[in-house]
Amino acid sequence: MNYDAAVDESAFDKPVVPTHCGVGEGLFAICQLVTIVIFAIGTEYTDGVHVKTPVSLEATTATTIQNSYGAFQDLHVMIFLGFAFLMTFLRQA
Repeated sequence: MNYDAAVDESAFDKPVVPTHCGVGEGLFAICQLVTIVIFAIGTEYTDGVHVKTPVSLEATTATTIQNSYGAFQDLHVMIFLGFAFLMTFLRQA
């Protein structure tokens, strides 16, 4: 069966132009604006919020690395397994 004759090539040349904004897009925009307004009204920055410089940078760095190494190790395992599954189930065209 020849499927090439059934495809209308002229349909691929025309760009798709949306004619209207659906209810979902309008509702999303309204919810986003309401969230931004509530955030702007409900938050404030005071002078008491400052970044403190550590007393010993070396000790702080070593502690930070020890506390966060497990999360990075887990992330590497997830990336490795994700690519393994991706490569396992991809078909060759």
